[in-house]
Amino acid sequence: MYLNRVTIQSQCARQEIIERLKLQTYTGKLPFSKFNFTDKLFYGKIGESDFGIARVKRNKNSILPYMSGKIMDGATTTILVKMRPRVSSVLLLVVINAVVLWQVSVVKVTALILYLVFINLLFVVNYIRECRKVRELFKSDFAKGCC
Repeated sequence: MYLNRVTIQSQCARQEIIERLKLQTYTGKLPFSKFNFTDKLFYGKIGESDFGIARVKRNKNSILPYMSGKIMDGATTTILVKMRPRVSSVLLLVVINAVVLWQVSVVKVTALILYLVFINLLFVVNYIRECRKVRELFKSDFAKGCC
């Protein structure tokens, strides 16, 4: 279930893109808390033609997208990035929705519906905002010319 896709055309060679990604990505053993543990932008795994990374949390935002991507050679190198919400974020949203729906017998239904709409809308808006940030990071770094 990928909710956001980005295709970037770059003049850089595939190997150069991979090297630039490695410079920005922490690929070592992850600590228990993934909150501000490195000065790099991302953490994850980078292969020879694909990657699976996520942004390092700098604040208390848990709605950061997980990104998987492929780097394909051609006349220009194409980077295909797919973003989706993290499983932990979706589970948290499901738990909150379940708790609110469980309260239907105690509280007015209209208040609960408004609360559900607000919480889900807040999740979607924050997710889209974070995807835009990541998209701009990738475009600014890889759509321009190579070093």
